[in-house]
Amino acid sequence: MPRVLNPVISYRGQAYGVRVREGLLRDPPEIVQGQLQVPLTQHQQSQGMKSLQRKLISWYQSEALTILSEKSRYYADCISERFIEVKIGLYRSKWGSCSSKRILAYHWPLIMAPDRVIDYVVIHEVCHLAHLNHSKDFWRKVASLMPDYLTYQTWLKRHGGALQRLPFCVT
Repeated sequence: MPRVLNPVISYRGQAYGVRVREGLLRDPPEIVQGQLQVPLTQHQQSQGMKSLQRKLISWYQSEALTILSEKSRYYADCISERFIEVKIGLYRSKWGSCSSKRILAYHWPLIMAPDRVIDYVVIHEVCHLAHLNHSKDFWRKVASLMPDYLTYQTWLKRHGGALQRLPFCVT
């Protein structure tokens, strides 16, 4: 019988209970009727929370790469800029970066934030394609895509620490 686990996890700013169910190793988690159903093999279930954590983190990373890539393409097109690639990683001190080689990199736990906060970080990094600094021109470019960006910048400062605590951390 599937179990509902507490606490809930966050995905794109929404809270979801987690339901473990029997599944194959390659089956991805999916949201069904307001719950994240996580398929685990019998062997994985016998390993406890570490298996669940690994599966969730892998799912978060996959979702982050997909969604952040899509959003980056959309906003880059809005300002007629191009980038080479999108990478995701686990960065302790930044939500994203844009290199001089036009590579965008994002902190994958960002996928737990509300969509407009994700949009703000993507817009911020995409605008660095035009301005590799935080000049007035850079901030004008950000504001042209998101006039209320300060709201989401403030949200990250206030709530970003909660996104740093990975789900179901097991030592």
